[in-house]
Amino acid sequence: MKLNTQSLVVSAALLGLAATSHAGTVPTFSATATDGKTYTAQSFIQRPTIIVFLMNGCPSNKAGVPLVNDLAAQLKGKVDVVGIMDSDLASVRKQVAEHSIQFPIIPDPQKTIIKGFGAKRSFDLTGVGSKRQAVFTKIWEGTSRQSATEILNIIRGYGHSVPTVNWSKWPQSMVRGCML
Repeated sequence: MKLNTQSLVVSAALLGLAATSHAGTVPTFSATATDGKTYTAQSFIQRPTIIVFLMNGCPSNKAGVPLVNDLAAQLKGKVDVVGIMDSDLASVRKQVAEHSIQFPIIPDPQKTIIKGFGAKRSFDLTGVGSKRQAVFTKIWEGTSRQSATEILNIIRGYGHSVPTVNWSKWPQSMVRGCML
C-alpha cells in the first residue's frame, strides 16, 4: 500500500500536477476586461485559459509582456491567454497602451481575484483547462518555458487540442516580477 501511494505522489509531481496550498476552484468574480468582455470564473470553462498575474508599474512588465504576447499569438483560437492586474480599468488600459499588451487584462484593484488564486508576484501563471468546472491545479511562480509547458500539458490532459509552441524567445529560467 505504501508503494502505491508513493508511486502516485511521484507520478503526480513528475506530471506537474502536485497540488499547492492554493490549488482549487477559481475564485468567484465578475469584471470587465480591456477587451470589453465581462469575465467570471465560469468564463474559463468555455476555452482553456492561461492566466498571467501582473502588477501595474512593475519594471518586469517591459521584459515579460512580449513573451506573453508571443504565447497568446501562437495559441490564438485554441487556448486563451488572460491577464489579471492589480489596478482599476483606466490604469490597466494605460499599461496596455504603454506595453502594447495584446491579450485581455482583467482589472483587480482590490486584489481579491489575485488573492483568491494565491498569486504572489507579477508573472506568476496558472491554467484552467477543465471542460466542466473552473478549477486550477496550482500557481507557477514565474514565467518560463517549463512553467508554460507544464500548463499546456495539463490543458492537453483535459482533452483540449493545443498547438505546438515555438519557445525560442522564452527564457529557460523564471521571469519573476514585483510582489503583488
